[in-house]
Amino acid sequence: MIRLHIFDMDGTLLDSMRMWENVCSEYIRFKGFEPEENLDNIQDEKSFLDAIRYMVDRYQLGSVDEAMQDLERYIKNRYETDLLLFEGIPEYLAEIEQTGIPMVILTNSPHALADPAMRRTGIDRFFRKIYTYEDIKHAKNDPECFRRTCELEGVDPGEVLVHDDADYAQNAAARAGCNVKKYDRYR
Repeated sequence: MIRLHIFDMDGTLLDSMRMWENVCSEYIRFKGFEPEENLDNIQDEKSFLDAIRYMVDRYQLGSVDEAMQDLERYIKNRYETDLLLFEGIPEYLAEIEQTGIPMVILTNSPHALADPAMRRTGIDRFFRKIYTYEDIKHAKNDPECFRRTCELEGVDPGEVLVHDDADYAQNAAARAGCNVKKYDRYR
């Protein structure tokens, strides 16, 4: 019997993965430059910090620290103002709400992104709690992340249905003993 639904945010509830996949080129456009054609591929091949260094050098953006802070503000603004839910999400959550089974969010994104996005979209009301890496101290590729969330919610992992789009999270949730509903929304 399912006693708790755990929902991922990015890529499951919120259509944010396209932004993440194109964050460098979107940021460069935001700064008033036309990005080179393969900028996001370059970012995929580098660490995030190295990608920032590359953009600072290539587009004369000032210091690495300033660019990092500016990019963080840009991303936060996107979560606060315009990233949308996937079609049908409010209705789906309302259906689950009718069952009386509680729902929580478990995301690798920080509260600074998750909380405003869920409030703005109006679906925060469906969730008892939003858990982030800041709360759990384990990323979603680690089964302990799901075990800890279950522990905090007072349920056995076998009584949980995890809704997630990422293969690594689906696998970790299954290894933790949770039931998994797979999503593949943005691919």
